[in-house]
Amino acid sequence: MHGLCQNSSSDAKLPNCSYMSCEAPYDDPDEDLICPNNTKSCDHLKEAPFTSCPINRQPYIDACTYTLSIYPAVDGLKCQFLQAYAKACRLYSNITLDSWRSKTKCHPDEAFCYNRTCLDREFCAEKSSCGETACFCRAHVACDLQNNYPHAVCKKNYASLTLYNCLLAEQDIDYTVLHLNHPECRGELNQMDNTVTFSFKGDTCGTEIMDNDTHVIYKNTIMNQNITEEITRHKMVKIDISCYQTQPDIVTKTFTVIDSPYYGIVVPGPWNYTLFIKAYIDDSCTKPVNSNTQIRLNEKVWVKLSTQWLDEDVVALVTDDCWATDHPSPTAEPRHDLIKNGCPADSTVMIRGNGMATFNSFGFNMFGFNGGSDQLYLHCQVRLCVKTSNNNCVPMCGRKRRRRSARSEYDSPALISMGWTS
Repeated sequence: MHGLCQNSSSDAKLPNCSYMSCEAPYDDPDEDLICPNNTKSCDHLKEAPFTSCPINRQPYIDACTYTLSIYPAVDGLKCQFLQAYAKACRLYSNITLDSWRSKTKCHPDEAFCYNRTCLDREFCAEKSSCGETACFCRAHVACDLQNNYPHAVCKKNYASLTLYNCLLAEQDIDYTVLHLNHPECRGELNQMDNTVTFSFKGDTCGTEIMDNDTHVIYKNTIMNQNITEEITRHKMVKIDISCYQTQPDIVTKTFTVIDSPYYGIVVPGPWNYTLFIKAYIDDSCTKPVNSNTQIRLNEKVWVKLSTQWLDEDVVALVTDDCWATDHPSPTAEPRHDLIKNGCPADSTVMIRGNGMATFNSFGFNMFGFNGGSDQLYLHCQVRLCVKTSNNNCVPMCGRKRRRRSARSEYDSPALISMGWTS
């Protein structure tokens, strides 16, 4: 108590600290519901047979009262102070207090947590179901953890969720039986902070992948059994993990060839990826257009749209529409369509790899607008598509062309563009 309330370098007491304040029971109302005051056992030290021992009992009473006022009495701690005083009497005064155990109802095996070390935010206690010990969350810590429960961490195409093992122990849940949709994907225990982390990458571990008009969603579930079983006699665990990528829709950026090639970072949500657009003068896309490149009318130009940090086994990049204007705005007139609904809208257009991977390209013969600006701006609308076995992301062109639902144009400016100048 001296060290808690007094500055070790002087006799001055620390601010707002007194001897009595160090003894005050912990009175947080939420804590009391889970950890009621169990200091009554400390009063045994004031009674026989403990009074027959000449060793000062007050330090033991103080320590017992302070500790049990903030500590759950579920691990035999109420007896440890009595046992410590009885042992001190035997060692230093040669007095054996034979009858103290029967009077206090403390049995020799009650100190069962001596071989387990828990973190500061935890305490050791006996599991209700099997007699084994575990590290439980302290009451006020448990409330903080439950009120600020961790969210899924989404980085590139990797997702993880970390659970506090002390909260699992409170529910009598063994983390070793938990797994993701695929039973072989188990949690990893961090012994330094007693947390369990479950993770998956892309479409691994039974991840479900779905898409809609706005998102590509990756979902997995932490569980402890096959939830399709007819009955169960164990507490069922079902914790969903989900990450998503936002459809790029119309991503707007503009530049001219006289500058260096442009690339823009699309930040759609928790998983980020990068979208590129570059121009080339060869169909293999190895000779980029730069500030020194002179492009003549009717000369073939190739444009490559590509992404970074997308899993090409899961999603594909689809170029839906591309058109040209003589002003930077995608809504400017006049407008000339090159690609419409993923298919050529100009007789000179050639499209390669659209909807097959995380990149695609197309070529067209250079042109200019009659009586318009000497600059030409190309705008493209792209989207992400979740792959299936039937090549559902590849646009169907020609007579059997697949009809797509109409989308409102330019609802939110988000197209990727490039421009030429003469």
